Formats: sequence, C-alpha cells, structure tokens
Amino acid sequence: CFNIMLDNFQETRKQLNEYHEKELHDAQKLATIGEMSARLAHEIRNPITGIANAIEVISDTVEDEQDKSILEEIKRQAKRVNDAVTKLLKYSKSEDLNSVMNNMNDVIQSIVFFLKNQSGSERITFVLDLDSKIPEIKFDKEQTENALMNLSLNALQAINGKGSITYKT
Repeated sequence: CFNIMLDNFQETRKQLNEYHEKELHDAQKLATIGEMSARLAHEIRNPITGIANAIEVISDTVEDEQDKSILEEIKRQAKRVNDAVTKLLKYSKSEDLNSVMNNMNDVIQSIVFFLKNQSGSERITFVLDLDSKIPEIKFDKEQTENALMNLSLNALQAINGKGSITYKT
C-alpha cells in the first residue's frame, strides 16, 4: 500500500509540474502578445494620425457638400481607429492601482449624473437604491469608474434606449 501511495504521489507531483510548466508557457505567450500588440498599435496610430491631419487640411479647401460629408466620414472612421488603438494601448499597459478610501455610492452617483445628461437618455429611468450606511472602502476610483461606466453603457445598449437601469449597494 505504501508503494502504491508513493507511486500516486509521484504521479500527482509529475502532473502538477507539467501543469505549472504549461501555465508558465501560457503566461509568457500572453506577455509576448501584449508587447506585440503595443508595438502594432503604435505602428497603426502614426499613419492614421497622418491621414486624419491630411483630411482636415483637404476638408478646409473643399466646397462641395457631398465631398465634405465623405471627408467627415473618413475623419470619423480615422478617429474610431485611433480610439481603438488608444484602448488597446491602455489595456496592454499594466498600471499600478491607486487604492485609496472611497465611497462607492459617490462613484455610482457620478456615473448616473453623467449618463442622465447624455442625449438620448430621456426615455431611460435610472434607479438608485444606495445604502446610506455603506462604509468607505479602499479601491482605485478611476478604474472602478471605468468598469462601472462600461457596464452602464452595455446596459444602455441592451435595453435599446428605453427602460430602466438600477444601481444598488
């Protein structure tokens, strides 16, 4: 029985080592992909900025409204690409957390205030069910706001411009 137990232990240890090696390899692969993404993002940003600047110069000289609208659409699409590159760079860059004592209710109220003042939000009801006794906790306010804003914008898209969104603490 002891030999069987020892064999099982050695087999489990071998499997665990293989698992850790695979996890390490995957982590290294992800780090490499992150570095490559950041380099690629910089390579994309430079020509897109040049294109946007050139379109700006050209649009100042064009008088035909149809041509102007085409140039405006090109500028809008260049901005979309630039925004996507910015998000990719921000995501691939590791940031230190700035955790300080904050009140989650204040963050939620700030987000709801912003969303209420956006055009198209007139048919949306924002319900705040916030516990006034919620204690302050330590968190990175900016990153938490970003996450909650993204969730809120996803909720707005999901309800398709009409309905209610409830925030509860």
